[in-house]
Amino acid sequence: MKEPKVFISYSWTSKEHEEKVSEFAERLMIDGIPVVMDKWDFKEGQDKYKFMEKQVTDPTITNVLIICDHGYVEKANAAKCGVGAEKMIISPKIYEDADQTKFIPIIFENDEDGKPYKPTFCESRKHIDLSNDEVYEENYEELIRSIFNVKKHTKPPLGKPPAYLENKSFSHTELKTIVKKIRNCGTSDSVPVRSLSKDFEAVYVDELFKIKSFKDKIINFESVTNGINNTLPIRNIYFDYLRALLMKNQDLATFITAFLENVFNGILERNHETYQKSFNSIVVDHYRFLFWEITLLSTAFLIYHEMYDQIHTVVKNTYFIKLSSEFSEGSTISVFNGYINMIDDYKTETGSRYYFYRGEILKQREHAPFFRLNDMVTADSVLFILCQIYGGRWFPGMYIYGKQKIDIWTKLKSRKHFDKIKIMFGVDDLESFKELIQKTDFHIMPQPVFRPIPTIQSVISMDEIGTLN
Repeated sequence: MKEPKVFISYSWTSKEHEEKVSEFAERLMIDGIPVVMDKWDFKEGQDKYKFMEKQVTDPTITNVLIICDHGYVEKANAAKCGVGAEKMIISPKIYEDADQTKFIPIIFENDEDGKPYKPTFCESRKHIDLSNDEVYEENYEELIRSIFNVKKHTKPPLGKPPAYLENKSFSHTELKTIVKKIRNCGTSDSVPVRSLSKDFEAVYVDELFKIKSFKDKIINFESVTNGINNTLPIRNIYFDYLRALLMKNQDLATFITAFLENVFNGILERNHETYQKSFNSIVVDHYRFLFWEITLLSTAFLIYHEMYDQIHTVVKNTYFIKLSSEFSEGSTISVFNGYINMIDDYKTETGSRYYFYRGEILKQREHAPFFRLNDMVTADSVLFILCQIYGGRWFPGMYIYGKQKIDIWTKLKSRKHFDKIKIMFGVDDLESFKELIQKTDFHIMPQPVFRPIPTIQSVISMDEIGTLN
């Protein structure tokens, strides 16, 4: 952080204005910025013009703050040969001869049209508006950051271009077109939306199958993670698909369950036909990661929109998945949270097994506003709790990235919140909910030794639920 020092140039427009400038200068001093101004630093016998000129050209002065009001603008614009009506007014000549990056216009007054008063010589420079009480604090902070050269938003480091840019087949134009067609349907046109959704599922399988987890017939950790990275654009199209369905007031659970079952089966069948590989083959590791992610994503989307009845339907649905080429098995939603060989077996440089490495990958795939890290943790916890109740084993590995007390459960103190989410549990009243939670075994094996998996009971006592409005 650089050591700042500022010189304030202002007009003696009125006593009130001078007092306002003095208060501003005092606050800068309190905030650690040395200030030079005539009232404090100009001594008897000094030449005012040379004093002002010296401050502007002094290399220790990092910024010159030009306090702009109507009086300053009139005198600055009327200046001739570098001398204005007052010697503390910056003239065009002094401005041109100095390092212009030092100057920051500070707006203290606007004209009758609401436009800021600024001298002609610095009209094009970015200014800080302190004329409006509503934005004063926010803009004052911006000024302080500018003086200290500490930005509010830090530019991230430059990464590598996405791998999918190297392959034109990853443009997914046909999928994007189908999503646009769904958006263009009327809100009551359920038949064409269903038909377009079938098309979306079929094309999704085709496009997804183009994304491989191996290169030159070699498959390893790097090729699988590259395959996962290459699924990001097609995953984002699924986001757009959900949004389009939501806009058309469709029953999202119907479309989510159909997508998970049909597309997952489609990609497994295509893989078996082409490579004669089973469901457990590492050839489909990147697909298994994507469907685990899409299940989390869909749950997070429904939580964000408070569609808890839809979550109940998605979790309780029976999914008929062709784990082999011969038959379909009725499975719970936990079939989409299966073991991902190459990722879940990943070891660190020391040879120790990395705990839940897929979470490290997922952290890099956040998507605002409803699929940020905390949303992933919440969705994972909801799926774990509901699977323990309805059957299935959903290991909530993302919990290690969140708080021990997950908000959706801590907020159960509120009766209003309980009434919202109770439909997820298929209960109508508080007592039925408590009975359901107390009789369900939420302890899964193996339990991590360093931090237990959060459950509803570990977050809130049963007596606290529904006690607040």
